[in-house]
Amino acid sequence: MSTVKFSGSLTNVDLDAGDVNIGNVDVASVAAGETHIGEVGGNTTTVTVSPTVTAGAYHANDCIGGKLTLANAARAAAGSGLIYTLTVQDLAAQNAILEIYIFNADPSNGTYTDNGAVDIHDTDMGYCIGRIDVATSDYKSLADNSMAFPKDMRAIPFKLASGTSLYAIIRTTGTPTYAATSDLKLVFGILRD
Repeated sequence: MSTVKFSGSLTNVDLDAGDVNIGNVDVASVAAGETHIGEVGGNTTTVTVSPTVTAGAYHANDCIGGKLTLANAARAAAGSGLIYTLTVQDLAAQNAILEIYIFNADPSNGTYTDNGAVDIHDTDMGYCIGRIDVATSDYKSLADNSMAFPKDMRAIPFKLASGTSLYAIIRTTGTPTYAATSDLKLVFGILRD
């Protein structure tokens, strides 16, 4: 292989795939995908969580759906990012007030049982990185369901110690009565570093 040095600018250069090498890196063989050369921006994804809810009534301060896992919230293990949007799909049109607590590690020290009172364990509180509040005024009621888009939501930055998952616990201060166990769905918009 011969070495060619250039000074100035190049125009109308025709190179074949095997013609370009930078040091010991064959540029033509770098595959598309998650291979990054240096630090480049983030990518956006959505993480959808469908908690299994009680087909029946909840009391104020109850947990809805138990502990939730937001799988692949980070692009890589011990990754970071930013939760910047949330959409709540309520197929029973209950328009319940929700508090969604977000954790950067598994809150495994407490008991977070669906339709039971929420009491976040002191150790788990150390993993809590933010809360998203959904007010009744955030919902748009449709024919037989509703959707919420929290207007006062603040972005929540996160950095994981390990893995790629965030965790969430939903607490209601209302008394929703869902008709089916699949009546609630949360879609998180996440910018992953």
